[in-house]
Amino acid sequence: SHMTGSALLGFAICLSNTWGLTLYVLLLGYGLVEVPRSIWYEASLSKALEYCYYEAAMSHDATERAADDLVTTKGIMDNISRSLQGSYAYRNQFNAIEDQFKALENVDLKMDGKLSDFSETALYEEIKEAKEPDLALLKKLNAHCRSSIRKYFRFRDKLQDIAQKGTMLQSLVARQGQPLDSLCKGGLTQLPQNVYLRWMLRWREPIFKLISIVLACASIITIWSQLTINKNARFLSPFAQMYVSAQSSDIN
Repeated sequence: SHMTGSALLGFAICLSNTWGLTLYVLLLGYGLVEVPRSIWYEASLSKALEYCYYEAAMSHDATERAADDLVTTKGIMDNISRSLQGSYAYRNQFNAIEDQFKALENVDLKMDGKLSDFSETALYEEIKEAKEPDLALLKKLNAHCRSSIRKYFRFRDKLQDIAQKGTMLQSLVARQGQPLDSLCKGGLTQLPQNVYLRWMLRWREPIFKLISIVLACASIITIWSQLTINKNARFLSPFAQMYVSAQSSDIN
């Protein structure tokens, strides 16, 4: 079960090709640049707070659009329900759709439907062109209602989480200029909170920046080693070194 020289050579070639393909995928998404940079920005509490504001604005916009889509969808459902009033053939589907909207009974969406892009969907065109909705169309509308409600609550919960994070960061930024000894009090009963404050106000920034620098150096070395795997600069590539070592190995 020992690895022979030819097997080691094949393994080195396979590893080099696999790493090259992985590298290209990461480079297409700017991952080797974005990951160290994002960690560097995250090290600063003020930068993290600014990014939190940006996330809050984007999440608020997404939540409003999801709420507007629900208002538009409910209006369409109400129109269909009035047009088919007294029809028992589709009552089960209407009941299912109405049950979906019961989750919004205590939610004030505060929207008027002007931001919704539901009118640009194929389902909207299908509803508009149908003289009388059939069972298949109502099933599609039911599925759309279910996904729209889930999307709204997902965006709303995310916005609430971002708001809590922003409040916490604002509090920490306001405490940055204060001595840690005056903030960390209470003995063992306040130990978790004191450790958290020391981490956020003293240790977090240098450790995050160190991790960012290490990842940036690793990214540079990774790109450099892959680009210099040819014969003229093999000493710069660890994979080329593996290839040469396996090629010259006398292990059988």
